Formats: sequence, structure tokens, C-alpha cells
Amino acid sequence: MAVSSPGSPLVPPQGGHVLLAPDRFKGSLTAPEVARHLASGLRRARPA
Repeated sequence: MAVSSPGSPLVPPQGGHVLLAPDRFKGSLTAPEVARHLASGLRRARPA
């Protein structure tokens, strides 16, 4: 996942919302596992 500077399209503004909706990752992670990893990466890129 690319992380860019604040104010860019890849980093939501403070207090913004992000919807994570992974579907299928055959032979790999489940959708809930992928969502947890994505959320973790977003929190690292933009801590509260």
C-alpha cells in the first residue's frame, strides 16, 4: 500500500472515514484478515 503526504488523495483528512471492503483472496487470507491488515496499515500511516 502506498503512503503519501497529508492532504494527498491516498491519506484521508483527519477525522475522515475509510471503507474497507475486501472480497476474496483464494488460498490466502480471509476477507476479515485482510480488512484487519489494511486497517492496521492505515492506522500506522495516519495515527489518531
